[in-house]
Amino acid sequence: DDPDNEFAILRSHFGNERFIRPRDGTGMASADANALRDLALGRVADSLHLRPIEIDKDYRIIAQLDQKVYPTSDPVRQATMKAWFARNPEYGMVYMRRGEIVGLSIVIPLSPEGFEALVSGKVSEASLRAKHFYDESRDEAMGLHVYHIEKTVRTLKCFGRRVLRDLRKLSQGRRIMGISGLCASRAGVALFRSWDCKESPTFRCMEHIWRDTATGRILLIDGGRAPKKEEKRVYELVTRCRMMLSRPGDGARVWSLMDAQREH
Repeated sequence: DDPDNEFAILRSHFGNERFIRPRDGTGMASADANALRDLALGRVADSLHLRPIEIDKDYRIIAQLDQKVYPTSDPVRQATMKAWFARNPEYGMVYMRRGEIVGLSIVIPLSPEGFEALVSGKVSEASLRAKHFYDESRDEAMGLHVYHIEKTVRTLKCFGRRVLRDLRKLSQGRRIMGISGLCASRAGVALFRSWDCKESPTFRCMEHIWRDTATGRILLIDGGRAPKKEEKRVYELVTRCRMMLSRPGDGARVWSLMDAQREH
């Protein structure tokens, strides 16, 4: 192949046709050539648009996705989720591409009292009250609790890092006292471990997620017992739910990825 032919890479993507740049320098500009090459290789990715949560529009999909991994009999109600973001809707992070939701990072901004109560298991996400939510006029620090994080398209790369980068931007000028998440899937636990988060030392959640190997149905059972035996039913343990946690100063990788102003 001609080493000066920057379009040769397109050959296998457009049949046998070969695009060659004239040696006199005329023809397609380099930037256009690179764009065409990336298009041919499927490298072109539409930019993501981050918008704040709109409860009336977004609640249903968030609730449905959360139920798939954490099938509680007492799910968070729409009014409760609305209260989470009454003051700071920007932390309900909805990622859009071509008008479609491709990722969600639903982060509850908590007051110091609310954060400590949640990570110690004294309150649940569904039982949070007004005093537990961050109020900039009242609170000197904020706790970030990740309620649900998920990309809805597999081609979305490095989503966790993108979320942390956006959290850093949203939290400029605010002191962050910690980040947490009640992880109910292997992927969730793995994500928080990749950030060097540890299980809360003050709360050992005993809820377990089981899967029916025949149907894929997910069960949530409190305590260490297995599901009741049924004929022709085999269940496998997916994970024990864990309240994962990191605080500034503990050396966790999450703080280098999200270099926001933090409480020390």
